[in-house]
Amino acid sequence: MKTRRIRQFIQYGWKHATWVSNEYYGGKKKIPVLFDIVRCFCKYSMWSNQYVANKMYAIDSVERERIGSQLLERNKKRDEWVQSCIDNRRFLAKYSAFERETSLEKHNQRGNAYAKYYHTGNGLFVEYGVMIMSQHYITGNLVIKNNVLIGRNADVDYTGDLVVGNGVSISEGVKILTHRHDLESQIVTGGEKKTETDIFHGCTPTPLEIEDFVWIGARATIMPGTTLIGRGAVISANTVVSQKIPPYAIVQGFPAKIVGFRFTPEVAAEFERNNYPEEERIPIEILKENYTKYFNKERRKEIRQFLKM
Repeated sequence: MKTRRIRQFIQYGWKHATWVSNEYYGGKKKIPVLFDIVRCFCKYSMWSNQYVANKMYAIDSVERERIGSQLLERNKKRDEWVQSCIDNRRFLAKYSAFERETSLEKHNQRGNAYAKYYHTGNGLFVEYGVMIMSQHYITGNLVIKNNVLIGRNADVDYTGDLVVGNGVSISEGVKILTHRHDLESQIVTGGEKKTETDIFHGCTPTPLEIEDFVWIGARATIMPGTTLIGRGAVISANTVVSQKIPPYAIVQGFPAKIVGFRFTPEVAAEFERNNYPEEERIPIEILKENYTKYFNKERRKEIRQFLKM
């Protein structure tokens, strides 16, 4: 990372020193400005564009120290993220390729590599083209538990933190998004100062938990702002989810609508008793409340049609 930083400085340091010299010193003091950029680079790990944006050449020593210290902490985090992103892309380029489908041994190597790299639980099954990444200089947290399947060409974003429960199936082409953008944020260029929002491109993390035994159908999209997909829920193919999904619900459409439930409350309660300790079970009162609220005769017909597909 340090080598990469030095290359960036060589590429842009002289360019920004020339800009400051022409704008503020009538084309003079180019060399002194360059040396000042070097000092800020060494002391604060400050990029030359940050030097220009914060007008380090025109402020007193107290303000320089205050701004420099803030940027030092931020730049360390950014460098860590950039290195992590580079490592992640190299990993995906190596292991997500279709060529690993040519033998069972190579396929198993992929699954083991994903499990080790992303610190997942046991029994992870990964097909080709799966992208897993965090974006916008934000190091999100990713938790993938046991016996999870991720189908080909799935795109998993954990920028805003993502938890994937036991026995979850993520089908081919699924997109899971855990961050959104502020449409009113402005991207500032030139010598103007950037705000925190500008630096992260207006990115807002949106944490998501996908509970145990959820099935997400092919090419479904989980939109930013969806906080929870309840235990045992089914997201049908091509569905767009933008709100919380209750346990064992079956949803379909754009936007997603609840068309029924996988089990009756009594069967769901039995499933809970067989798979979870008492303190982790969903009370049958909640199961009945959801079932009564969403599952009427009209939707019973819809779910029967769905199950025949």
